[in-house]
Amino acid sequence: MVRTGLRDDVEKALALGADEAEALARRLGARPELGFREEATARALIEELAPTGARIETGLAVTGIKAELGPAGAPAIFLVADMDAILTPGIEGAPGSSGGVAHACGHNAQMAVMAAAFKALAAARVHEREGARIVFLGAPAEEYLEMEYRLGLREAGRIRFLSGKQELLRLGAFDDASVVLKYHSMPDQEGKAATVNGTLNGFIAKRASFLGKSAHSGAWPEKGVNALNAASIAMLAIHAQRETFRDDDHIRVHPVMKNGGLTVNTVPDLAVLETYVRGASYSAIMDASAKVDRAL
Repeated sequence: MVRTGLRDDVEKALALGADEAEALARRLGARPELGFREEATARALIEELAPTGARIETGLAVTGIKAELGPAGAPAIFLVADMDAILTPGIEGAPGSSGGVAHACGHNAQMAVMAAAFKALAAARVHEREGARIVFLGAPAEEYLEMEYRLGLREAGRIRFLSGKQELLRLGAFDDASVVLKYHSMPDQEGKAATVNGTLNGFIAKRASFLGKSAHSGAWPEKGVNALNAASIAMLAIHAQRETFRDDDHIRVHPVMKNGGLTVNTVPDLAVLETYVRGASYSAIMDASAKVDRAL
């Protein structure tokens, strides 16, 4: 049952905070940071939420934050916002881009919306009137990028999993959640203000290294073993599997070559291929993953 007075109070608080939310989105958008590096982002969120009097934890999964109001042990509504930006090579001079990094997925807007919701619930004293907890959880590293950096964090013992929410789950950050609400901006939704209960593909990330033998490409190519050729054959083998993917499973496999040799004069002795295997269900992902593994 919706309590009309409570809802009205929350909506009024949201309207009063709209300009502040837009300003926060613009500030965050002007200073994008990649996953597990969102230090300035965390500070901006803390500054935004601290006036509510919330209990604030920092350093969750390296850079995540958690702000909480309400009695300990009470049912909790979690408002979750992704904190990280993505690599955007080629748009270094575009508005909101900083060194080839930008909030091209709109996480700056997501953080601002969820922070505004938290502040509105706090202003309406929902935690006191309902005896509930309201929790803002800033989640780092939603995007799956910079694998070398993340593997280094794991080797240093700072993380065990390579994305933020996986790590937050491991740390128990969601253990006391009763309801989790999340929001994401989406393009090409003409005529829609919002879509509720949308679904997204899950994925497995893969990296395959092909080892060859270096030799001079012009003088003695027969003495080499071309790793790039092996990786190219693997990509063709992956493409040959595409007609076996069911339409309803929404399989997406999209490899890139991270390393294919350093000089034209040398037979490549190393080629590195990275890809995601995306799908609409666990079983579909595992089926496609096995096919990709055979191709590799």
